[in-house]
Amino acid sequence: MPYKEIFSEKKASSVSLTIKNSWEFSEFKSSIKVFGQFTEVPFADINFVGLKIKRFLHFGNNRSILMNYLNLHKKDTRLRKIIEFHNRPYLFNIAIRQLCNFPISIHFHNDPTEMRGSKTISER
Repeated sequence: MPYKEIFSEKKASSVSLTIKNSWEFSEFKSSIKVFGQFTEVPFADINFVGLKIKRFLHFGNNRSILMNYLNLHKKDTRLRKIIEFHNRPYLFNIAIRQLCNFPISIHFHNDPTEMRGSKTISER
């Protein structure tokens, strides 16, 4: 999940709510694991992994979340299923180079032509 998203009842915004709603109607609830910025009280019952960021080490908050996820992904083969990105095409482009053997999708909640990594036709 993007860094700005807080995966909790009290601070959820559009991406968090979309993921929560998708989870509620999914047949695969027990298999879904959500990764994002660490939060003290994530949504109940959803398997959430809060990642601590190292903004300066990884050159940004969102990139730090991705790098921490990629490190976990290398260590844990159970994470090797379907990977979804929400609203961060530039991170998606980094991830597909490193995770090219895994199914990856991107979900746009806003206009992709306004987002870094998908503004031009060649980027999309």
